[in-house]
Amino acid sequence: MTLNQDRPQLHNTLAIKQFNARFQPGDSVLFLPRPDMPPEWDRIYTSARMEDGVAVVELAGRKGVYPISVIHAMPVETTRVRAPQNDASLWQLVTAFVLGFAAATLVTLSIAPAGAVDPENIVIECEEPGEWAAVEEDVA
Repeated sequence: MTLNQDRPQLHNTLAIKQFNARFQPGDSVLFLPRPDMPPEWDRIYTSARMEDGVAVVELAGRKGVYPISVIHAMPVETTRVRAPQNDASLWQLVTAFVLGFAAATLVTLSIAPAGAVDPENIVIECEEPGEWAAVEEDVA
C-alpha cells in the first residue's frame, strides 16, 4: 500500500488516540444523533476503537456503537450548573438555620391549641351484647 492508501487508516488511528486521551469510560459527553436534533447527555462506556474502518465508541445509555464524530465534550457553562461552587460560609448557614427555627417556633406558638374535652364528657355509644345480633336477624 502507498501512503495515500494508508492515510484514512492513519487518520482514524490518530483520532482514536486523541479521543481516548480526551475521554475515558464514565465521562459525561454530549451525543448528537443527527444535526437537526438537540444534543443529549450520555456517558462513555468503552474506549474508542476501529470497526470496519470507522472509529467508534459505545455509550452507556444506548445499544450499539457510534462514530466518534457525533460525540462532543460538555460545554464549560453547563458543568458549573451541574456542580455549582459552594460560596456559603459557616456564619451564613448558621444564620439561615437560626432564622428558620425562629420562624417555625413563632408559627407554632401563634396557632391556638386544639380544644380538649374532659374525660367525664366523652360518651361512647355501644350496643349491648346481643342487640346487634337481633338487628341482623331482622334484616335477613
